[in-house]
Amino acid sequence: MYVRAVILERFERLAAIRGDAQHGLPTSAWAANLDDIDRDQLVRAVIEVVRALVLPEWESKRPDDRRPQLALEAAAAWVASKSADALAQAKATAKDCTAARNETFGYDHRIPEAARALAWAAGAKDNAHIWEALSAVEEELLARVTLVAEYHRIPEQRRAILAVLKRVLAPPPEAPPPSNDPVPYAASGAFSVGQKLTHPKFGDLTVVAAGNLSRQEKFIARNAMLWDALYVVEQQAGRGDGIAWQSGPDLGLEEGIHFFWHLQRRGRADLGIQLLDGVGQVQLRPEVPTGAPPPTFVLTGPRDTPALQGAWTVTERFSRSFRFGLRQFDCLVWRRSGG
Repeated sequence: MYVRAVILERFERLAAIRGDAQHGLPTSAWAANLDDIDRDQLVRAVIEVVRALVLPEWESKRPDDRRPQLALEAAAAWVASKSADALAQAKATAKDCTAARNETFGYDHRIPEAARALAWAAGAKDNAHIWEALSAVEEELLARVTLVAEYHRIPEQRRAILAVLKRVLAPPPEAPPPSNDPVPYAASGAFSVGQKLTHPKFGDLTVVAAGNLSRQEKFIARNAMLWDALYVVEQQAGRGDGIAWQSGPDLGLEEGIHFFWHLQRRGRADLGIQLLDGVGQVQLRPEVPTGAPPPTFVLTGPRDTPALQGAWTVTERFSRSFRFGLRQFDCLVWRRSGG
């Protein structure tokens, strides 16, 4: 058992390594820093990584498909009992996750892939499957960042993984019982509901609401909205159709570029895309080839209408809420009338 300081130092090292922008760290980097930690602890920690960071997306889209959850539960059961029955169940759920991965390949396949790797880790001779699970999680998180063109958030994805690992492998020392004594108010302080404060002007106060909601929730909502739009366009567009992405206050031009890239990678390279500004002018970008056919579909924000000639009809509206349902992201898919 390593002291907490040693494990934290290794986490800092992992956070500092420059990984691939698409795939993240290689499995060798995870192994070099964590391979000598107790395997059962590693399995428990990576199960929590999957549950905390990528599984909610699967649960929101497929509430009736519990194949990844069952694989994680089987892996945890094997760690707890090491029985032959638990091992057999883990292998069976891993096989089911292979089917789930194949069915969702190209969008959410890394989630059952990570769960499958942890089920395979049951009874394995080494930790290779554990590193495969971590790599699948990081690659999934990076794909979500790429879809919405938030490149500045790439380093956050591995830090999120390390934060969950740290919570399990190197928990902080037990804190002393909380004090009921008031603490001085500070504009930069972090306070909890019910906590007592002292303010130099207003005297004694009690916190009745707390802010600073997670940016991760906002990011997940926007990512899910764009994936929803991508699925529909992918399924409904005919061969060789043109797609227009009309940027504006609610849709970014960079998001349109990545929307096009994902269509290509998912087998719809036959579709041509035009990037438009808010008045319908084509925006030329080296990442997107020219010569797209006239658009059959236009994607806009909720406050915009297609800035193109012809009659257009809204066929789909995608909404994803965040901040407890108080805010939401919206995207409209328009189709040329009669098309």
